[in-house]
Amino acid sequence: RATIRTHTHAHTRAAATTATPPPPPPYRRIAFFGAPGVGKGTFASRVAPILGVPTISTGDILRKEIKEGSEVGRLVEEINARGDLVPDEVVTRIVAERLREEDCRDGWILDGYPRTTQQAEDFEKLHALDVVIDFELPEWALVAKLAGRRLCEQCGRQFNVAEIEGGGLHMPPLLPHEGMCGDCDDDPPLEHRADDQEAVVEKRLRVYQTQTAPLIDFYGQRGLLLTFPVRMGLGDMPRLLKEMGVEAPGYEEVDFPEAAAAQ
Repeated sequence: RATIRTHTHAHTRAAATTATPPPPPPYRRIAFFGAPGVGKGTFASRVAPILGVPTISTGDILRKEIKEGSEVGRLVEEINARGDLVPDEVVTRIVAERLREEDCRDGWILDGYPRTTQQAEDFEKLHALDVVIDFELPEWALVAKLAGRRLCEQCGRQFNVAEIEGGGLHMPPLLPHEGMCGDCDDDPPLEHRADDQEAVVEKRLRVYQTQTAPLIDFYGQRGLLLTFPVRMGLGDMPRLLKEMGVEAPGYEEVDFPEAAAAQ
């Protein structure tokens, strides 16, 4: 199990130069942004059922293509192993097709799309977003989370062996039982994906900063950007729901003094 404890490596990123405040909630057509490993997919999987909308994960769609061995899947597998991004036209096409389905009529959460300014410009011609929520974590924590991620190859359930403490962060590991999923009948071994190896992780983060981070300015200039610093992982859910204007009985505020002091 990896344990990361540090108070160094401060994370900084220039804010959108001409950003205006996002519109007030409620939000129904939402994009979750953030670097690989920040947890946007996990947040989306919790928020979407509360809103009664689907999560549109380009990663899930592309992994399905890989599993089925389609032409797109084989291309994506090669690209992921290099730590590069899937071509804009491929991603935009599969997202547009998904949003035509009936369950997207009343809204959706986009997880991992758009990833480039070109994708954002193309998507803008098809649909209007209510808000873009940018989840932030320091780079050292992102590397630890990604390198510690484990995946059940059968059901897709995710675990994480990294324990991240320090710098206002408190993220305990999500450990499997004796290295197995626990949900699947034959207890398949957990997978450490090729694109979660540390060398590839660092390249993925560099690619993100180069190609995806400029979208913060893109949406900031349009008054759609809401920045959300992650401190405790799922422990941040009450704060996230509050900022989204969502009432969800059962989610109580989590008091973590170090995180509160860091905000």
